[in-house]
Amino acid sequence: MMPFNYEGVVELVFFTLVVLSSMILINNRSRVLAFKLFWFPLVAYITINIIVINLLCLYVSLRAKRWELGYIFKASNKIIRFLSKKKEVIAIMKGVRYDQPHSYVCKCDKKVPKEERTTFKVRFLTADEQAEIRDEMYKISGIGAGRQERLLTGSSSLMALKKGLLGWENFKYEDTGEPIEFSVDNFSCIAPAERDEMANYIRGIEETEL
Repeated sequence: MMPFNYEGVVELVFFTLVVLSSMILINNRSRVLAFKLFWFPLVAYITINIIVINLLCLYVSLRAKRWELGYIFKASNKIIRFLSKKKEVIAIMKGVRYDQPHSYVCKCDKKVPKEERTTFKVRFLTADEQAEIRDEMYKISGIGAGRQERLLTGSSSLMALKKGLLGWENFKYEDTGEPIEFSVDNFSCIAPAERDEMANYIRGIEETEL
């Protein structure tokens, strides 16, 4: 069974109306009837075609934009995934200049303006100094059942500061703002948390090892 041809029927009807209206205009019998039979259907036909063509153009444009947006979205996702990939970092061992003093700023002063922060002059320990401090960290007393072992972390931290802390700048009293003179006795002016932080840094101990 052949499909029904709607377009052919529409064209046939339109052609019939054109012929009839032309005949009426030629005979000059009824111009109103000619308008109703010819001009009104013609205007309607043209208007409908214009609307259909615009809708088709809009549909094609939207499909194209949808494809473009989809392509851009996929491309941006690929770029984000590529940039977010963690690149493998290869650690290369480098020598440490243990005898060269350098500046150290405690974590509590990292966000403080440079002209206001306290800067400590420190150096890393030598291998002999490190071994000496490690030996002093453990104290064993007694024998047999009375044997006792103690871990002297406080003493080892103080020893590390005595050997590795060489000076400071812009270190002042909190209440008066007076500069604090550098000396071993004034190590007590450093807050306990910052003392331990610097001692661990001087000994080369990272936070993950604590």
